[in-house]
Amino acid sequence: MKFRDLFDKGKKKTPENLQRIISLEREIYDGTTYMGMQNCRTWDDIARYCECSDEELNILVRKNWYVLIAKHEDFIEIVDFASKRGRMDIFEALAYIKDFHMPMSLDARGDTSYRLIKALERHGKISISHDESYIWGGETFHEMVISIGRDINLEIPEEYQQQLRG
Repeated sequence: MKFRDLFDKGKKKTPENLQRIISLEREIYDGTTYMGMQNCRTWDDIARYCECSDEELNILVRKNWYVLIAKHEDFIEIVDFASKRGRMDIFEALAYIKDFHMPMSLDARGDTSYRLIKALERHGKISISHDESYIWGGETFHEMVISIGRDINLEIPEEYQQQLRG
C-alpha cells in the first residue's frame, strides 16, 4: 500500500480538518507570535493566509501534525508544516509532497524546521538548491528551494499499516 492511498480523508477540506489545523496551530504555537491562522474560519481564509486560491490550497492533516501547500503553476510552496511535540511522520509528509512532481519552496524557521531539513539533506532524503537566511520578528528564517530524493520509500510496511488503522 502506498502512502497516498492511506487516509485520504486527511487531504480533504472538511470542517473537521479545518478545525484540526486551527486547534493544532493554537497548541503548537501557544505563547508565540506565530498564530496567523487563529482568525481563519473557512478554507478561503486559510487560502488567503497561504496567499493562494482555494483551488491551489492542498493539505495533509493528521492527529498531531499538518502540512499546508500552495500549488502554483510551476512550483509548490510549503506554506506551513507543524507538529505537536515532534510527532510528524516526516516520511509520509515527504511522500505526499513528492507526489506533486514540482519544484518546491519554503521558508524554514532556523531553530525548528531548518534543522529538520538540514538533517534530511545530510541523510540524502532531500537536496537544497537555494538557502538564503533573513531575520523576521527577531528570528532567523531560511528561504529555501528543495527537491525530494528518489529513495523516499512510498511503501508502508504491513505492521505499520496495522498500527495506523488502529
